[in-house]
Amino acid sequence: MTGSWRLRVRGECGDVAAFDSAFAAVSALVRRDPYRVGILPPELERRLLSLPRPFPAEFWIAERDGRPLGRIGANVSPVHRNAGFVGFYEVDLEAPDAPAVASAMLAAALAWIGGQTRATAYGPLTFNTWLPYRFRIDHDPERFAWEPGQPPEYVEQFRAAGFATDMGYRSEAVAGLDAFVDSTAADARKAAALGYSIRGVDRAGFLSAELHALTLEAFTDAYLIEPIPLAVFEQLNLPIAERYGFEHARLAVDGAGKLAGYFFAFEDRSGERPYLVWKTIALRRDARGVGLSNALMHEVAKGALAKGLRHAIAALFRDGVQSASYSRKCPLLWRHEYALFRKDL
Repeated sequence: MTGSWRLRVRGECGDVAAFDSAFAAVSALVRRDPYRVGILPPELERRLLSLPRPFPAEFWIAERDGRPLGRIGANVSPVHRNAGFVGFYEVDLEAPDAPAVASAMLAAALAWIGGQTRATAYGPLTFNTWLPYRFRIDHDPERFAWEPGQPPEYVEQFRAAGFATDMGYRSEAVAGLDAFVDSTAADARKAAALGYSIRGVDRAGFLSAELHALTLEAFTDAYLIEPIPLAVFEQLNLPIAERYGFEHARLAVDGAGKLAGYFFAFEDRSGERPYLVWKTIALRRDARGVGLSNALMHEVAKGALAKGLRHAIAALFRDGVQSASYSRKCPLLWRHEYALFRKDL
């Protein structure tokens, strides 16, 4: 107990199901506009809490008289030695003791990670980088459901707990999809001459074992990535499938009929103008370096133009990676910036 509020710990709770329901409801209860955009539905968060976890994890709810003031989760990485992750972070910023709540929750999570003989804490990061992570750090007023969108005070609370920026990320909006189609036409012709074909994808294909295996191969070297089993991959991608659909997604198949790559993109008409969002592109290692990524994007951009879309967003890429080059093919409209933080314990 701290003052008139307390931290309730899942591992010390007799009714885990009730705790999980209360934990999953916190975001919807404490977030205020305009920062409610993109928060996960409570039923999805309960599903995440019930997923098989081959690693230790703990969770806390800060509450006063049964009313939530915040929550936090912590887990250790089963792959990255000495790394622990702090996620599920929420604070009721309208509570008079919000700074004390934030400090106590972060201290509890960091102490728990340190007690697991983990030397470095990363956050915000929910379980692994397949799930929501990073804070948004720019001040542009436009917000999208697919990007981090927390209150800026959360960043300051992490910094006050000793976290510093570990890695930077960004999303960039560009104009001129017609020019992009023209600039990638040669790559599309080259890919076709090499025997690759570009096809659509449906829900079953998006959740297939073949696509799961290619994804793991394509992102083996991604920062802090961890392999996940097919069943978990399906559970994590189901909300994406249900929310965005596959009209603008494409597969690349080689001459032998095997999956060589895919590009997941979708429309977003929630902002000031409609966008094609370039979300995920993945290629088999032996299919790289022949223009296949541009060929995939060429076909997607053509379809978007046919629907009247003229602008695109290269979404959530790490600073310095190849994805950054895609947005340089068109005039820049705006940039959103994000950061992952770390603290050495």
